[in-house]
Amino acid sequence: MTNIEPTTDNVEIDYTQSTGPKSDPSTYDASHITVLEGLEAVRKRPGMYIGNTGKDGLHRCLGEILDNSVDESMEGHADKIKVFISNKDNCVVVSDNGRGIPTGIHPKTGKSSLETIMTVLHAGGKFDQENYQFAGGLHGVGASVVNALSAKMHVWVLKNGQISHLSFAKGKTIGDLETDTRENMLKKFPILENKTVWTKTGTVTAYYPDKEIFETVEYDIKEVSQSLKQTAYLNPGLNIQFEYTGTTRVKKNILEEAVTEISNTDILGILN
Repeated sequence: MTNIEPTTDNVEIDYTQSTGPKSDPSTYDASHITVLEGLEAVRKRPGMYIGNTGKDGLHRCLGEILDNSVDESMEGHADKIKVFISNKDNCVVVSDNGRGIPTGIHPKTGKSSLETIMTVLHAGGKFDQENYQFAGGLHGVGASVVNALSAKMHVWVLKNGQISHLSFAKGKTIGDLETDTRENMLKKFPILENKTVWTKTGTVTAYYPDKEIFETVEYDIKEVSQSLKQTAYLNPGLNIQFEYTGTTRVKKNILEEAVTEISNTDILGILN
């Protein structure tokens, strides 16, 4: 190995010269330490949680909400999921017929379990193997991150014969957990008409990606459709419906498309 000796040709840097204004070290104290409360850190540094604020990050948000519904299916508690995207209204709705997010008061936070899951990082049922043997997503981070990065979010839970509803804005809870009827829910939120797949139990999440956060709030519908198709391939028996409203209106039964493609195409080619 050849040793490289320093020569006069080497560039020298004078480290004594200031590269910019310096503050008085004595003024750096406890008051300069920033503490971000709740989901503020997510809004401040979204890339840490979803990778970026471009199209990929936008799609990651849909993936996080969808994963929660898919996890219910993998545990045998759901067999239907519906995804609705309106680029026109900047709204995404994900519905399933799973067990429904718990709404009782959480013993640690003193808030409803629904509010806890949606507003506290690392809060969820996937840390306990009694609840979930298999789990995707960010394990207690996904839903709350999507909430933080949404201008508005609404969650409805059908459980024990009643519908519970909670609203959020930019990660903060708006109002209290309230119970409602299906009729009143549709009157207040007509966008939910024909968007739910629940029967006795289930969860519906509607969120509006925040234009202040994302570089784009328009989903690549072809990419979303392909991703849903792959999810259907990997989860036999899970019926995924997809509806999109933009310049055109598209309705798809992802399960039927997946079965058709599997019967006519090499599965490895589809998944690549």
